[in-house]
Amino acid sequence: MTGATRTKGRGGFLCSVNHGNRGQSPKARAARRCRGALSKQLGLIRRDQALALGMSRRQIDARIARGEWVALYPGIYAEGSSNASWRRSALAAVYRGGPAAAVSGPCAATLHSLPGFRRGRIEITTPRQLRDVPFVTRRGAIPGDQLTRIGPIPVTDATRTLLDISAVAPGGMVEDALDDALRRSLTSLPRLEWLLRTYGGKGRKGSAVLRTLVEQRSQDGPIPESVLETRLWKPLTRLGVPHPIRQHEVEWGNNRYRIDFAFPHAMVAVEAQGYRWHSSRASLVRDAEKNNALVALGWRVVYLTWEDVDTRRQATIGHLRDLLVPRFL
Repeated sequence: MTGATRTKGRGGFLCSVNHGNRGQSPKARAARRCRGALSKQLGLIRRDQALALGMSRRQIDARIARGEWVALYPGIYAEGSSNASWRRSALAAVYRGGPAAAVSGPCAATLHSLPGFRRGRIEITTPRQLRDVPFVTRRGAIPGDQLTRIGPIPVTDATRTLLDISAVAPGGMVEDALDDALRRSLTSLPRLEWLLRTYGGKGRKGSAVLRTLVEQRSQDGPIPESVLETRLWKPLTRLGVPHPIRQHEVEWGNNRYRIDFAFPHAMVAVEAQGYRWHSSRASLVRDAEKNNALVALGWRVVYLTWEDVDTRRQATIGHLRDLLVPRFL
């Protein structure tokens, strides 16, 4: 240990003495502790924290007077040299909301990186009644088992966040967010079912939307592996033929391949060509091997992109219907 020696303390136990702190005044030690807190909290510190770390009221006021610390809200300070950011604003809002506050709603969905949600107005849930603040507040107390942290920011966990956004976001966005959270193991179907039973009763806005989506996923088999697959599912179930099988496995030689959406009776495979999963050289080689195997086995392979789903949806559905219906006759 640099700057330290090991010596025997009471009872003969070895302990470390850090000589780097020898001779430091209480004022210097408090300043060092506060710098550590600022570095871990996106350049923010609360007045009560600074006092607990040994800084006096006079020292705090002096830093504010010199511009070293800037008051964002009463008792909440930002380091003067730190850059303002959306995440820092979110943490400052939580500090303003008090110890039981947490980021929630679409703002929490953004922190969880759920698809479709972008940095916008900050929203927190807090038991306190706040007035004249530049962020959205929801009155309420969130149980501890529905909270997590993303970095230093207290935030509703993905399960609670999905329930909250179901009340304010379009159904398609909620569906994309749900599948993404399930893919990334941020939540699970049993956890969502429990939350809906416990907190999603009658009168809870949005709970019916989320409940329907969860029930569908409990019945439909594997979760789609990309947002594009989520968007493809509904059109593929409205073609007037039996629903496709998700992640259908086939064997060729010593290898096994999974088809995104398979119509085994018709020997038609529909593959979602999303940019995220098909952009590297390795994925291109793997896709080529899979395509060659399917063709050798007699499958007709159809590749669909975002444009096929978003801008050419009707033409895409028509093409698939023309392809599939005769094969089921």
